[in-house]
Amino acid sequence: MTSALLIDKHVEFIKAQDKNQDEMEFWLTQHLRTSGVYWGLVGLELMNREDALDRDQVVEYILECQNPDGGYRMMPPDSCERSICGASWPGGSAPSRLAL
Repeated sequence: MTSALLIDKHVEFIKAQDKNQDEMEFWLTQHLRTSGVYWGLVGLELMNREDALDRDQVVEYILECQNPDGGYRMMPPDSCERSICGASWPGGSAPSRLAL
């Protein structure tokens, strides 16, 4: 058993998180994507592999999540249709069970 950190395996795992779009888990965890981008980038930085992800793609995704008021959604608005992330609901507001 080795005690060395297998950096290449960790980097490949982080990079693969956006590749499984044919699996249901990918779509069921879409609301976690922005948080996953953050933690993935932190992990890559700690391993000195911040260049492992395409910087322009990451920036584009994060900017897609930005609200007009400067805040950020948990996923791009087109992905939020009828979800709890603030997209439009019939009647103009989220159901009361989702109100905070």
